[in-house]
Amino acid sequence: MDTFTLYALSEELDSKISGALIDKIYQIDETFLLKLSNKQTVVISLTPQLPAIFVGNPPIKPPSSPTAFCMIMRKFLTRGLIKRVYSYKFYRFCVIDIQKKSGIFKLFLTFTGKGNNLIVSDSGNIISNFKGYTLGEHPDIKFLDSEELINALECSNIDGFPPFAVDEIVSVYKNFGIEGAFSRYTQLYNFDIKFTPFLIGNRVYPYKVSNISEKFTYATDFQSFSELYDLLFKNMVVNISISEDEQRYRKELKRFEKTLLKIDNEINIKKNFQYYFEMGELLKNNIHNIKKGESQIEVVNYFTQNLDTVVIPLKIDKLPIENVEFYFEQGKKFKRGLTKLIDRKNFIESEIENIKKELSSLKESNFNKDRGVMKSPEIKEKEIQVDEKVKPYKEEVFEGVTIFIGKSSSANDYLVKHVGKPDNLWLHVKDYSGAHVIIPKARKEISQELLLFAAKKAFENSKARENGKGEVIYTELKYVKKPKGGKPGLVHVSKFNTIFVKL
Repeated sequence: MDTFTLYALSEELDSKISGALIDKIYQIDETFLLKLSNKQTVVISLTPQLPAIFVGNPPIKPPSSPTAFCMIMRKFLTRGLIKRVYSYKFYRFCVIDIQKKSGIFKLFLTFTGKGNNLIVSDSGNIISNFKGYTLGEHPDIKFLDSEELINALECSNIDGFPPFAVDEIVSVYKNFGIEGAFSRYTQLYNFDIKFTPFLIGNRVYPYKVSNISEKFTYATDFQSFSELYDLLFKNMVVNISISEDEQRYRKELKRFEKTLLKIDNEINIKKNFQYYFEMGELLKNNIHNIKKGESQIEVVNYFTQNLDTVVIPLKIDKLPIENVEFYFEQGKKFKRGLTKLIDRKNFIESEIENIKKELSSLKESNFNKDRGVMKSPEIKEKEIQVDEKVKPYKEEVFEGVTIFIGKSSSANDYLVKHVGKPDNLWLHVKDYSGAHVIIPKARKEISQELLLFAAKKAFENSKARENGKGEVIYTELKYVKKPKGGKPGLVHVSKFNTIFVKL
């Protein structure tokens, strides 16, 4: 945050919150909330993405328990009266004077990039600070005469001035000479300007910077700095949420793509099922030539046009008829396996396509050009029509606990949205489509027997049941998310365990 913006913010806040009592104080990571007696909330953001102090309505929930630093703030500042908010020219810190019966306390806020900090002090001593940094010394910004200003402009650097202000003075110097540049420099040095918040592109400016505003058709002014920073803070929270979603989707995409690669390799092997049928036929026709204990036999391959010979490996511990049966069984096994693998591949490819759509949807989220508001594609989920007389799920009772099993994809959505609670246990077969199963938390601990029973139900009611065995994933329902616009039954799971079942 530049010195001009911070100075303007401090003046605005002084008029808004002076005379109010601090009722409550919360800390969420690098963000602090001061709830005031006049029903306003002061937001102090020390994040590198958006360092600021403003009055707003942040879309974040206070934590259930305070940090050690937050407890110190509460001890010394709660029920304190805000007397004054101010900052010094060319120094990137803001001060809030707070009066209590025991004396005057101060909140120092420094905005220096990675050094963003919050310091609690009394009249003369630092009580505690958030990041362990001190304020440092006040910079001595010297007023330049005309000659010194020309030298500074040639280097495009005026001590204490933010880059956009230097660029503006350089532009004035090029167009109107040193007199115009010196006049503008004097105004800025004395802070003799009308502070009005502007959002140009995605950057905050404390006044209408002529050389920049002229280049952009998109320049938005706001009623107050707090209104602008409240908007930017909400967008930052949305961006962080989107970033977390994107990270989760990419992790899931990587897992599915890895699984798909394995399936393709298995399919290439299973495609050779015809080879085993042919070798079985050749052995059957030459069974009288097979001797027990032989490791191989060479026969004429009448499946080839030139009637080439082929060497067929044999199991030395098997009888001739058993070798014949082995090849036929392998052919049948590979053929069955190929069908299942193709079904599984189609399911995985469908999941990958849905995840890619979600990632594409996240990328399309952008700022509204009219007000700089973050917009996400609006996709309305189809409401599931449920006949109250006919439940869309089955119920099974085990150890006195009723578990719920979805009958269809829409029923699975209904279970997740309307039946299950955040702490309920959710189960689903791994890497196959199937029923969602929910175990209500009727007691603190779910027995291993109940977990296995529910896992078997999830496996039985899935496309993996023909395999006879496999893995089922389970987790608390709070880790299961239905993506916007996702097809019925589709969910994304951010955290889970697995259990192996065998029918």
